[in-house]
Amino acid sequence: MCLACVLVSCFCACRGTSATKQIPSEDSTDVARVDNPRFFEVMKPYLSEGYTVKMVPSGISMLPVIHDREDVVLLKETKEVVPGDIVLAEIEKDHYIMHRVVSKEGAGVTLKGDNNPGTEHAMQADVLAKVVGINKGGAKVRGIDTSGQLEATDTYCKNSSLRLDTKGAAIIKVDTVGHMVDMHRIVTFNETAKTIWDEIEKLEDFTLQKMVEIVTAEYDIDMQTAYDDCSSLLQEWVASGLVEKKVIRP
Repeated sequence: MCLACVLVSCFCACRGTSATKQIPSEDSTDVARVDNPRFFEVMKPYLSEGYTVKMVPSGISMLPVIHDREDVVLLKETKEVVPGDIVLAEIEKDHYIMHRVVSKEGAGVTLKGDNNPGTEHAMQADVLAKVVGINKGGAKVRGIDTSGQLEATDTYCKNSSLRLDTKGAAIIKVDTVGHMVDMHRIVTFNETAKTIWDEIEKLEDFTLQKMVEIVTAEYDIDMQTAYDDCSSLLQEWVASGLVEKKVIRP
C-alpha cells in the first residue's frame, strides 16, 4: 500500500561554452521514488525518537478513509494498539501495510484494509506506528513560480527551525521545534544543486550572487545562464521551506 512519492528539487540544465566541466542535463520536473524498504528504514529511527512523521500512502485498500496518493497521514510510534486504530505494520520482511486493527489476540493483531475482503496477521511488536491524523488532499504539490526576479544581493539562510538530515541520498525536512519529520516531500538534489548546497552549508548566510559565483567557478557556464538557473533554484528552495530570506535589522 505504501509507495512514497518524493519531490525532487533539481537544478535546471545549463549550457556550457568551452571544454571545461559541464553541468549535467537534468529535468527539474522529474519526480523520483524511494523504494519501500529503504523509505521505511529511513523512517524507523525518527519514529523511535518520538517524532511525528508525515507521509503519503498509495493504494486503495483504505478507501474511503485514505485516498491513494492524495492524502497525507501523520504517524507516531505506539506501544499499545486497540481495535479501530489504523496502523503501519511490517507483516513480513520489507512488506509494509497501513490497515485497521480489527482484533487483538495476545501478542498478535489482525489487520484489515477497510476496502479489502481479507485480513492480515502481525505481531504487535511489528507495528511501527499508529495513524494519528489524516490531512485530506494534502499531498497535492503546488507548482513553483520561478518567473519572478530575485535581487542578487538579498540575503538568505537555511530555515532556522529545520534540521536537514541527509539519509539515503535525500534531504528530509526535520522540524526540531514541532518535532515533526516531513517524509511526504523528500527533497533530492542533482549533482549541480548539491554542489551549491554543500558550499552554502558552510556559510552563515548567502546571496543569489554567491550561488552564481559557486556555479561559474565550478562549471563552464555563462553568467546570465547561471543567474537565471540559480534564481529558479533559489525560488524552489524558498517554496520548499529549505531556506528563508534573512531579515537584516539595523
